[in-house]
Amino acid sequence: MLLKSLLPSVVCSVLSLQSMELCAGPNSSSLRLTSAERQFLELKTCREKFDIGTEKIVARKQSELSAEAFYAEVLCQPHSHYKDSPIHHIVFCDKDKGVWQCLRSEQAIRLIDGKQPLVYFENDIDAATAHDIALILRAGNYYQGEEIPDAQKSVCNITRHVGSDESEMHDVLVATCGDREIFISTWCPQKECPRIIGSRPIT
Repeated sequence: MLLKSLLPSVVCSVLSLQSMELCAGPNSSSLRLTSAERQFLELKTCREKFDIGTEKIVARKQSELSAEAFYAEVLCQPHSHYKDSPIHHIVFCDKDKGVWQCLRSEQAIRLIDGKQPLVYFENDIDAATAHDIALILRAGNYYQGEEIPDAQKSVCNITRHVGSDESEMHDVLVATCGDREIFISTWCPQKECPRIIGSRPIT
């Protein structure tokens, strides 16, 4: 599970001039990385992995009682655009026995107006599909009487759906937004595509 989906008690702090939507909430508090840690994360993530600069870093600790960061999300500067919406790499790091490890990354898109929260998506999902799903989530409509979480108020993550037999369903994606999963199909016999085909609360 991604760092952004950790329980609300996790504390975070933004190391950037811009605010980061992941840190919003009453449980956030000040948390600072050392200058050496910040430089190390910038080097080992965006610079070494993708040869681009860092836009912002979110550092997290497990609780108010923790004295240091244990998790970090590093947002790289945009590496491409789709329909003028910037596409970013995001690298996820954690500290084990005092050493930072940054082994996993995803991508994220922010719709063109720049006021929307980032929508995360796995690397094997193309930007066009992520963009179209982000538009659906922004609409905040209902599906069979159930309200679809508003992507302007929730951080959403798009992944491929894995069935009960652990096999991927390549034409079905899952957008996890807040405490709800929205199932989206890219197989569309009619005009609207992609389309919402189901929704359920996360239990």
